Amino acid sequence: MAQGPGRLAAVATIFLLAPPHGAWAQAPADACALLNRDEFQALTGKTEYGDPTGMPWSGGTVCGFGNGQVILLLQEDSTAVMDRFLVTAEKDRVSPRTPVDGLGDGAFSVLFDPDDPYQDHGAFVVFGAGPPMVAATVYAEEGAPAEAALAPAMAVAEAIVAKLQ
Repeated sequence: MAQGPGRLAAVATIFLLAPPHGAWAQAPADACALLNRDEFQALTGKTEYGDPTGMPWSGGTVCGFGNGQVILLLQEDSTAVMDRFLVTAEKDRVSPRTPVDGLGDGAFSVLFDPDDPYQDHGAFVVFGAGPPMVAATVYAEEGAPAEAALAPAMAVAEAIVAKLQ
């Protein structure tokens, strides 16, 4: 899989999670506090060879795993921030916003498959509006369609929501 600073920025546009029923009671200030390596690995079924790396990202934090990422935005305009990124990434989108059941009002999935072979492709689930807003991504295996990552992306989304309620 491709590595580098462009990867986090490109994929950050993709997979959003926000509370399905208003603000979460216990939202941490760091995205890496939402899931650890073992949890992410168990949910995705993909081997993680190192601990996730956290860094500031657009008014929040991003936690990069080898096979995906989690973004946490706490600012008031978090929905607008993520919508702007979705618009800029639209050229790589391979599916429209598709409603997702069980994650609250406004939940949807989006699949991305960039033409750039150095960018990852995968599934993204978006639900609710922040703040806080959590964005999570799961990458599809090389050669697999982006939709192959949808089930693990849903598992990650559900686990984060369960932790925050």
